[in-house]
Amino acid sequence: MPLHDDEIRSLSETWIENQLTFWAWERLNDLTQSEPEEAWRVIEAIRHTNGADKILGNLGAGPLEDLLAEHGDQFIDRVEALARRDA
Repeated sequence: MPLHDDEIRSLSETWIENQLTFWAWERLNDLTQSEPEEAWRVIEAIRHTNGADKILGNLGAGPLEDLLAEHGDQFIDRVEALARRDA
């Protein structure tokens, strides 16, 4: 099914925006590997800045998951405590 002009415009604008801000994804990804405490601070800042379901879902399935995969022993207690007090 062909895309409407509005859909093409929206998709192209969003793609461009993501390319311009990709540095933020790369930086947080690097932090989860090399500076986990700083990554945790950024993750918390994102969580507090925008609590929308989509943002939180992407945060949990992205940077938080990566942080736990690499440094789970260091952060699991914090994540569990946070889950108990903030649904």
